[in-house]
Amino acid sequence: MEYLIAPQSFADRESARMGRAAAWTVFLLEMVYVVTTVLGLLSLKSPQDPIGDPFFTIMELLIILMAPLMVVVMVALHAHALPDADAKAYSLTALILMMLMAGITSSVHFVILAVSRQIAALGLAGAPLFFPSDGRQSPTHWISSPGTGSLPSRCSLRRR
Repeated sequence: MEYLIAPQSFADRESARMGRAAAWTVFLLEMVYVVTTVLGLLSLKSPQDPIGDPFFTIMELLIILMAPLMVVVMVALHAHALPDADAKAYSLTALILMMLMAGITSSVHFVILAVSRQIAALGLAGAPLFFPSDGRQSPTHWISSPGTGSLPSRCSLRRR
């Protein structure tokens, strides 16, 4: 079996440790997200109701916390890619895409947290479609959710 990650120096071990810590933190935050989602769903009076506060706000904050940690995992992964051109090119591409995902995700969820209630209070037509204040998922939420990207990252930084 050929490994794509080969720590060699103290700096390599430190960045691997940082990546592993970030990956485990993302994993734990995702478990909190799952518990929060389940509690939010159990609190609904009807299946058609959206998840409301405080669960919706906690879920948004968890997503904002996860995104930069996923970038840290990819930075560590890129630092440990073998020096051949293919491995570095793929890991750099993954890092760039993860940075884009984190930027878009953090921006969208921050705006949803900061602006959605104020826009809903103004009563602008069509605003709930993009800025739901009652926990409904908007198209911007579907585009920006990070999903479960941490599992492959966590597995790739395993100890040998």
